[in-house]
Amino acid sequence: GVGLLGRPERGLGGEGNTRSVAAVWVDSSAAMRLEEPDRDPRRRAYSRGVATALPAGEERPSRYELAVDGLARAQWLKELASTQDVAIYTGSTHAQLVGVAHSAADLPALVKQLEADKAEGESTDVPTVTEEILSSVQGQRLSAIVLLTDGQTTEAGSRLDQAISAAEEASAKVFALPLGDTSEPFDLKLSQ
Repeated sequence: GVGLLGRPERGLGGEGNTRSVAAVWVDSSAAMRLEEPDRDPRRRAYSRGVATALPAGEERPSRYELAVDGLARAQWLKELASTQDVAIYTGSTHAQLVGVAHSAADLPALVKQLEADKAEGESTDVPTVTEEILSSVQGQRLSAIVLLTDGQTTEAGSRLDQAISAAEEASAKVFALPLGDTSEPFDLKLSQ
């Protein structure tokens, strides 16, 4: 499953005790459709468990399917939703809000919406997504941004340093949960 290395904290707003927001983004770029090789025994066992729920004809889950399944099983996400609002986003070059869970009971419906989505984005722009999430929750304390992605920003001109500065200014912690194998997928190219 997916783990979280720190605990986003509950925040206090200007007027009394208000819930802070934790944002979770699932990359839906085409690279997230890649099926992972089964080299690691623990990952192989986990993938087989996810594969039992795959549509007919699919043998191994894609990175996107593993991310969504990880969220469905994540105890940390349920605990987070008991103390904070959890905004779920998807998208590849832009942050698209799926919905907001005000309690753990709201999470299954949002995960179901992610399951119905497809990873079809042409490129990935992690810095722009991060900045858009920060912008979308203005007026509320954002405790954390959790990014489930293969980590490859492929959009030209996108600046990670600007996104990092914006997150630091908002005092939001950013947790990147990388998905996928660290080695490049085999890609055969024919040329004349």
